[in-house]
Amino acid sequence: MHMAQMFLHHVRHKFKTTFRSRPKREQQAFPYVIQRQLLDQVAHFEAVVPDDPLRIAQLCGEEEWWGNIIDFITPDCCFWDIGSFTGLLTVYAAQKCSRGRVVSIEPDPNLYKQIDRNVNLNNLRNVVILNVGLSDEVGTLRLNTSGVEGWAPSFFSKDLKSWIDVPVTTLDLLCEEHPNLTPNVLKIDVEGFEYKVIQGGENTLQSQKLSAIYLELHPVFLYENHQPLGKLLWHIENAGFRFKEMRPRKNETHVLAIRE
Repeated sequence: MHMAQMFLHHVRHKFKTTFRSRPKREQQAFPYVIQRQLLDQVAHFEAVVPDDPLRIAQLCGEEEWWGNIIDFITPDCCFWDIGSFTGLLTVYAAQKCSRGRVVSIEPDPNLYKQIDRNVNLNNLRNVVILNVGLSDEVGTLRLNTSGVEGWAPSFFSKDLKSWIDVPVTTLDLLCEEHPNLTPNVLKIDVEGFEYKVIQGGENTLQSQKLSAIYLELHPVFLYENHQPLGKLLWHIENAGFRFKEMRPRKNETHVLAIRE
C-alpha cells in the first residue's frame, strides 16, 4: 500500500486523541538565560516562564525530529521555519545554515519578540523574523494563544487562554515579496492549519529549488475543522514530492517529503 494511503488508513482507523497536560512547577525568577549545546556551539535562550527550561533542555520534545532536519539542511541552504514558537529550531538551523538564511515565521506578537531576543542572544545575522501567519489568502484571522506561557498558538484550538486578531498572508506571496529568500527546505508546524498553508503555497511547492518539506500534521485538528487530509497529501505529491517518512507521535504525525 502507498505510504500516503497507509497513513490515511492509520488516521481513520487507529488514531486515538491524547491530551497534553503541563505539570506544575515551582516559580523561579524570570527571565534568565539558559545555555544549551547545539551542534558544536553553545546556544543561549531566554527562559521567560517556568515551562521554558524543560522546553529548552528537550527542544520542545522534538530533538530527534529536529536533528533529522538539521542533518538534511546544508550551510548554504535557505530554511523556512513556519510556526517558530519561541525560536529554538530557528536558532538551531541558523547555526547550521552559516552561509545561508533562515526565515522564522510566527504570528503571535509576544512569541515573535521572544524569537527576536533568542536570535540576538546568539548574535545571528542570517535570520529574518516575520510576525505574520500563513493561510490560503491575505487577511486577518483570530489566533487562539496563551502567549509565552502556554503551548503553541493555533487558529483552530480553543484550549488556550485568550485570542488576538493577527494578519495572515500566503506562502506564495511572501516568496514573491522576498525573492532572495526562496526556500530550499520548509518546516511547517501550525497546529492543524497545515492544509491552508499548503493551499497558499502551491507555486512555492512547484519550485525546483524546494527539495524537502518537514511537516507536523495534526489529524485531530484537521478532522474537527473539516480540513481534507487526503487533499493535503495530494497537493504535496502533485508538486513532485515523495513521502519518505510518516512517524506518528502522540496526537501528531511527523512527515518528511522529498522532491523526486
